[in-house]
Amino acid sequence: MRTQRLSNEQAASLGQRQDALEEGFDRLLIATQKLATDSEYHSQTLQVAANLTNDLLDTLEVTTATAGSLSKSLEGVAASKWWNFIICPSLTLILGSYGLEPSIYRNLALISFGEIIAVFLAIPTESFVLLNDIQFFGHPNSGDIEEHQSLNLQ
Repeated sequence: MRTQRLSNEQAASLGQRQDALEEGFDRLLIATQKLATDSEYHSQTLQVAANLTNDLLDTLEVTTATAGSLSKSLEGVAASKWWNFIICPSLTLILGSYGLEPSIYRNLALISFGEIIAVFLAIPTESFVLLNDIQFFGHPNSGDIEEHQSLNLQ
C-alpha cells in the first residue's frame, strides 16, 4: 500500500510537472509567434524604406541629369552673351519707367543705358586687368612706386 501511495503521489507530481511544462511550452510558442510576426513587420517596413530610398535615388539621378543638360544648354547662351543685350535694356526700361508718365526720350535713354550695361557684361572677365598686375616703373606691384620715387629723390 505504501508503495502504491508513493506511486500515486509520484504520478500526481509528474502530472503537475508535465502540466507546468506544457504551460511553459505554450508561453514559448506564443512568444515565438509574436517574435515571428514582429520580425515579418520589421522586414516589410525595411522593404518599404528601401523602396522609398531607391525611388529617391532615381529622382535625384533624373534631377542631376536634367540640371546637367540645362547647364550645358545654358553654357552656349552664356558664351554668346546675347542674352545681356535683351535682358539689360528691357530691365532698365521697366525699372526706370515704373510709375512714371510715358516719355520717349527717357525710354530711349533707359534702353541706351541698358545696352551700355550689356556691353560691360559681355566683356570677358579675363580681359580685365587687376591693379596688382599693373607694373609701374618695371616693378611688379604698386607699393614699389613709393620706393622708386624715394630712390629718384636721393
